[in-house]
Amino acid sequence: MTHQVLQRLLWHRPVPQMRGYKIESDAGSNVSNAIEAWNEENPDKQITLIYSDADLSVWFEHIVDGTSDFRIDDKPIFDTYKKDFGFKLQGTPLPEDVSEQIFTADLSAYFLFPMTDQGAALRDEIDQVLVKLQEDGTLKKLSEQFFGADHSPDASRWRRQSTEFISSVMQ
Repeated sequence: MTHQVLQRLLWHRPVPQMRGYKIESDAGSNVSNAIEAWNEENPDKQITLIYSDADLSVWFEHIVDGTSDFRIDDKPIFDTYKKDFGFKLQGTPLPEDVSEQIFTADLSAYFLFPMTDQGAALRDEIDQVLVKLQEDGTLKKLSEQFFGADHSPDASRWRRQSTEFISSVMQ
């Protein structure tokens, strides 16, 4: 999945220079957790985190009107909101290493499956189907069809992270 740093048009600032700027996000999300960790590890390079439960479209509008300065989101979501609402924003690809630090399995904001043996069995069954769809190219085709680019993850990466995360919380 390609993630983007979303900014106002003609406002060019690379990720490491976001200190002193404002980002709006919900508590407990991957982005909020990553910003909190960044601020804890870099007390002299703080990023202002504004907690909000507003709709995503409001957060994008706040970037446009200057209430906040940037947002980190995945490209398909950004492209959809930009098209549907006409936001005057630009997206800059987030470097893969930074994206992996922010969007890791252990920072997941919610569970898709019940934390039971039945939930684990259902997860494993769905994972097997996803692996087949990945291997035969169907995920790539669907991603390109609906999102304009291949945003499907490397199968070994998501399978490993999912298994490690679920195993750690099921113990």
